[in-house]
Amino acid sequence: MAPLLALSTPRRRMPAEKSIAQFEGAVADELGLPHAVALSSGTAALHLALLALGVGPGDVVLTPTLTFVATSNAILYTGATPFFLDCTKYGVIGPVEVEAAIQQLERMGHKPKAIMAVDLYGHPTPMQDLRVIADQHKVALVQDAAESLGASYGGHPVGHYADICCLSFNANKVVTAQGGGMLLSRNPDLAARARFLANQAREGVGYFHPEVGFNYRMSPLQAKFGIESIQSLEYLVEGRRIVAERYSSLVAPVPGLEMLPAPSWGWSSSWLSVVLLDDTWPSPEAVVQEMRRAGIECRRLFVPNHQLPYLVKSATLPYDCPTATSLYSRGLCLPSSSWMWKKDVRRVVETLRSTARLGVGCVRIA
Repeated sequence: MAPLLALSTPRRRMPAEKSIAQFEGAVADELGLPHAVALSSGTAALHLALLALGVGPGDVVLTPTLTFVATSNAILYTGATPFFLDCTKYGVIGPVEVEAAIQQLERMGHKPKAIMAVDLYGHPTPMQDLRVIADQHKVALVQDAAESLGASYGGHPVGHYADICCLSFNANKVVTAQGGGMLLSRNPDLAARARFLANQAREGVGYFHPEVGFNYRMSPLQAKFGIESIQSLEYLVEGRRIVAERYSSLVAPVPGLEMLPAPSWGWSSSWLSVVLLDDTWPSPEAVVQEMRRAGIECRRLFVPNHQLPYLVKSATLPYDCPTATSLYSRGLCLPSSSWMWKKDVRRVVETLRSTARLGVGCVRIA
C-alpha cells in the first residue's frame, strides 16, 4: 500500500508546533499557571478571555478608565458594555472602587458579568482583594497583565488570583516576541475554549467549524523570539526597576515633580516610569514637545477611556473618575528601557527640569 502523503510533511510541521508549545510552557512555568494559549496579540487574549467566560451582548464588564484602549475594545468586541472605574493614586483599581461600582449597578438593576483589572505601567492590582469581591458576587475576574509580566502580588506572580490572565509580547514590552500575546488559566476548560476559538473554531482535523471563530494563533517565529526573551525576564525586570529607582532619586528634590508611586502591596515590574507635574509646570503636552526637540521621547498617559467619544456612547458612565483624570492631566511616561545607563536617566531628568517655568532648570544634578 502506498504511504499516505501529507499536505505538508511532519518534518516541517513539528518544529513550528514545538516552538509554540515550548513558549507556552516557559510562560506557564514562570507564572505558575498550568494552562497557556499563545495568541496573535494581547488584545486577542483579552477578547478570548471574555468569550471563554461567557461574556456577550447585554453583559456589563467593570474595568478601569485609565488603560490602553485595547482593554475597552475587547469588551465591545463581545457586545458587552464597559463600566468604567476610577483608579487609586497608584493608577490601578482597588476593592473600594470595585465594590462601589457593583453597588451602583445593583441600584440600576444590573449585575456585572466580569471584572477586568489592569496592571497599569507594571503596577500590580490588589488581586486578592478583588478575588474576594468576585467570589462574593459570583463575578468572573480577568487580569490584564499586558504591562506587568515580572511583577508580583502577595508573593505570587501576576495571574495567581485571576480566572484568566492575559499577557502581551508587543515589541515595547519587557518580554517581547515582536508581537503576540498569551492567555493563561488554572481552568483547563477555559483554556481549551480559548484555543478552540483562536483556531477559527475548527473541530477535529478536517474543516468543520460549528461556530464563529478567529484567526488569533501566534506564529512560530514569534514564539521563537519569545522563548529567547522569557529566559531573561528576571534580568530585564531588574533593569527596569533600577531605572525607576534612579528616576525617583533624581526627581525627589525637584519642586513640582513626583513619580507615580508604586503600590506597597506588590512588586512592580516598572514597565514604564511615570512622572507627575504639578500646576506650576507647563502642560504635559508642552513638556513632551520640548523633550522631543531635545531628542528625548516622552509620552502622555493613556487617555482615560471615559473621555473617548466612541466609548462615551458605548459605556455606562456613572462616575467622573477624578483620580484618573488628574493623573492623565499631570502625567508623563519617561524613557524606561532595561538597558538605560545612569547617565541616560540623569540626562532625561536634567532636560525635564529645563522645561520648567521655575528657576531650577539651570541647576545640574550631582
